[in-house]
Amino acid sequence: MTASAARAYEGGCHCGRVRFRVSAELRRVSECNCSICAKKGILHLIVSRDAFELIAGADALTTYRFNTGVARHQFCRYCGIHAFYVPRSDPDKIDAQAAAIDRAATAFNGIDLADAKVKAVRDDLAAVIVKHVANLKVMASLVRDARDPSKAEAAAAKITAIGADFEAEKPTLVAAKQAMVTECNATSK
Repeated sequence: MTASAARAYEGGCHCGRVRFRVSAELRRVSECNCSICAKKGILHLIVSRDAFELIAGADALTTYRFNTGVARHQFCRYCGIHAFYVPRSDPDKIDAQAAAIDRAATAFNGIDLADAKVKAVRDDLAAVIVKHVANLKVMASLVRDARDPSKAEAAAAKITAIGADFEAEKPTLVAAKQAMVTECNATSK
C-alpha cells in the first residue's frame, strides 16, 4: 500500500458506543474462510496498530477467545457488533471490520456497501449474529450450571437445543452470505 492510497475512515458498532478510526486502502479488503469469520461474515481490513485508533467505547467492549487464544475477537457488549479484532494470523495488527466503516465512506472495489440489496443481506446476517452472541452468553451460564449435578441434565438439554437452533439457521447464513457475494460481483461488473 502506498502512503497516497491510504485514507482515514471512521466506523463503529451498531449502537454507536464503539467508534474507531482507521487509515487504510479499502481495496485491500479480503474475506477469511475460518470458522468464526465465516459465521460472522467478516470483511477483513488488516492494518498496523499505528493505523488504527479506538476513538470511543473501550469500556463497551468484551472479548471472545477460542482455540489458541491468540485472536481477540472484540465486540460491543451492548449491540453485539464486531467492529474490529486482533487476528490470530497477525496478532501485531488490527483487523477493522470493513462492513463496520461508516456507510458514507464504504465504496471499495466499485461496490457501495450501502446499496439496498447488500444492506438487506447484511442486516439479516447482523440480526442472526446478535442472536447467537446472546445464545453464547446463555450457553456459558449453562456450562456453569452443568457443574451442579442437580442442574446438569437440564443444562445439557438447553445447550443441545441452542446448538440445534444454530444448525437449523446455518443454511440461511450460508445462503445470505452467497447472495451478498453474488450481488457484489454483479454490481462490480
